[in-house]
Amino acid sequence: MGDMSWLSHLVTTGDKEELTDFLKDKGFRKPKFAAEQFLKAQEEIERDGMKKRQDAPVITGDRDTDALLEDERASQEEIKNG
Repeated sequence: MGDMSWLSHLVTTGDKEELTDFLKDKGFRKPKFAAEQFLKAQEEIERDGMKKRQDAPVITGDRDTDALLEDERASQEEIKNG
């Protein structure tokens, strides 16, 4: 596995100790801090991705169900926006 692939694997699995060792081997002066920052960025990416999926429209193919889902989404938006 290439270095970038391994870095991605360590970050996505959240293996802080092994990530820190990997970064130290690559010459990072502050590998523990760098590992924390990589993991923090990964958490933000995952959180943003989950939010986008929640905001995505649901299409069932059934016109009545789709209309009900759209009405529910609009109601939630009204509540959220005050």
